[in-house]
Amino acid sequence: MSDKLKMLLIALLIIVIGILIDQVTKALVVKHIFTGVYDSYGRPINQDVQVIQHFFKLSYAENTGGGWSIFEGKLWFFYTVTILALFAFGYFMKDFDLKQYPLYSVALILMITGTIGNFIDRIIHKYVVDFLDFIIFGYDFPMFNVADSCLTIGVAGLLVAVLLHKSPV
Repeated sequence: MSDKLKMLLIALLIIVIGILIDQVTKALVVKHIFTGVYDSYGRPINQDVQVIQHFFKLSYAENTGGGWSIFEGKLWFFYTVTILALFAFGYFMKDFDLKQYPLYSVALILMITGTIGNFIDRIIHKYVVDFLDFIIFGYDFPMFNVADSCLTIGVAGLLVAVLLHKSPV
């Protein structure tokens, strides 16, 4: 088995594990935090879990948009962007090399993981389950999930790799 194939299999395993972590955490939030009841405005009623008082709690939200609920309710937009992104990631995987370009390669793994994790939600639920809720210096930061974290860290890693000339791009 070639080194390239071994690295791709490792990447696939990491992606699958990341997606499982994302989906399991979302399922646990649905089971233990969401009450299954909505208020008169159609918002879910939760049993929030305070992790760090006035800073971090676990909650439940149904996000039909992107970050900060941008393009809310535009599912076909997100389906299209997701499919295009996955094709682009597939193309960039031609340069995948954990030894020569580790930051670039890990960034791709994280972006693929996050993209697929949220895509699964959009297909199954027609929204993305968000549950990590931070208040930073008095600002109630929009809730997010494990897939969002993977995407954000992956994009940041890709930018750093490109800026430091540690990528094939």
